[in-house]
Amino acid sequence: FEYELEYKRNGALSLCAALDVATGRVEGMTAARHTSAEFVRFLGRLVDVTPKRRTIHVIADNLATHKTKLVAAWLAEHPRMTMHFTPTYSSWLN
Repeated sequence: FEYELEYKRNGALSLCAALDVATGRVEGMTAARHTSAEFVRFLGRLVDVTPKRRTIHVIADNLATHKTKLVAAWLAEHPRMTMHFTPTYSSWLN
């Protein structure tokens, strides 16, 4: 048998998903890459599908793409959304 040791994405996508714990509804989005711009686009979708009277709490890991200036500026413009980050070095929680 020949094993290939080099990791290849082979068209793998990045998946963003959010669970509405009140309804069980899942909102999802795929992207070719996991960039802060794609993350902001996903956050915008959450704002669009969530009734205006509700606050939005997002739990995310500590990827650098979740903490860029672009994300911070977007969050400043959308005060009903609050980010919560898993502890650093706790990837097992993902």
